[in-house]
Amino acid sequence: MKLESKLAMGKYLNDHIKDYRTKLGESRSTFAARYGWSGSSIQSYETYYDIPISKALILGRDMDMDEYYIYITMFKTPQPVHDFKCKFIEDKDLVFNKIHHNYRITTSGELYNRSVDIGQYRESETKGVSPETIKSFETIGINKQQCIKIIQNNFYVDTEDKEDNGVSIEDAIKICKLLNLPFTSAFVLLPKNGVYLGNHEAGNLAYSMDKFIMDESTIQFSFDKIEINITDKEASFLMDVLTSFRKNHG
Repeated sequence: MKLESKLAMGKYLNDHIKDYRTKLGESRSTFAARYGWSGSSIQSYETYYDIPISKALILGRDMDMDEYYIYITMFKTPQPVHDFKCKFIEDKDLVFNKIHHNYRITTSGELYNRSVDIGQYRESETKGVSPETIKSFETIGINKQQCIKIIQNNFYVDTEDKEDNGVSIEDAIKICKLLNLPFTSAFVLLPKNGVYLGNHEAGNLAYSMDKFIMDESTIQFSFDKIEINITDKEASFLMDVLTSFRKNHG
């Protein structure tokens, strides 16, 4: 069944399939014959978004659609993105500039659902909300109302306004840290020019954002950099204590 929304939504895979077939000037039966399928199956794929993933990958690749967008337009989380042979772009400024100028950051279905967890948060009542979420509100610099508004107002929204960037990169990073979600699970990069077919850079950009956020959230620590002589046994003991502390104190 197709999702209904009052918002201008990004295209589903079935929309792309229909557009592609129409551009070829082929009937459903002729188009289906390319793959040895029935015309009724193509009719179904053009009408509903819950297409079998095996068929979706065949059709998507034939249209020159990157796997990142095949999964996204099916409303399935494209994870792990490295399975799609995404490449890490080390130049952070380049990634940020490309996203800012060429893409709109919108929230994914997974993040939209997580907004319910955020909505349950109360300063005086923390039942059902993870300690990490509560602590993060205090340290990351984004309040609950602002967070929910950003998530719900940008759920897979497409628009012809090329100046509308959706969620800002800064807020996207904050929300990923807040909920401990990879960028590729929390957000979707929709091309501002509306061209999905032949776009093979969005997955690389999203994957690179994953890496940037992970690196910012993780403090690399090594005992061999401490200017004090400790034995391997002492180092092992300290790591056990640290692990226990993190487990008990969130």
